[in-house]
Amino acid sequence: MMPKWSRLHGACLNCGTQRRPHYSKGFCKPCHVMMKRIWAAEKWDLKHPETLTNMPSHPMWTRDAIVAGLADREWSQAEFERCRCEYIRQYRERLTLLHCSEKRRRQRVTGWDVEGALRLVHAYIRPKSAARPYSNNVCFLQRKNIAKRHLKTCRGVLTMSVHRGRPEVTGTRSK
Repeated sequence: MMPKWSRLHGACLNCGTQRRPHYSKGFCKPCHVMMKRIWAAEKWDLKHPETLTNMPSHPMWTRDAIVAGLADREWSQAEFERCRCEYIRQYRERLTLLHCSEKRRRQRVTGWDVEGALRLVHAYIRPKSAARPYSNNVCFLQRKNIAKRHLKTCRGVLTMSVHRGRPEVTGTRSK
């Protein structure tokens, strides 16, 4: 019989992990921090300033919000509600990312996982001048073709190519 993760829960209620220790209320620490922010944001009320705990002192202003003057004046109730809902949405999205990353850790490794890891390695080792060898004015399909050619002709550690529908990864020496 496996020991329980906590007294009441077998794993984190959000991400399902047992790797990180139980922190509070059935959550591991990263999930609990996000849940605590959501619970606080759900209680925010513009009419009651004492409820504005954990509200960022400097909201994430977009250029449109600055042009509209939100940084220089008091918010209307509708503007405040939109901001509150956006913060809650972003916190829930982070919780979803924690859940998905933990779910991926528990699954079997596939060819797509290896391909993604190889792309990360390639992005890390490629020359920094080759990071954007073309302008942003090039359309998506052209960028895709350029990236494919760049992967094939890279003089780095790895060369990736597709031969008759089967991906091949070969190690090469840089000259």
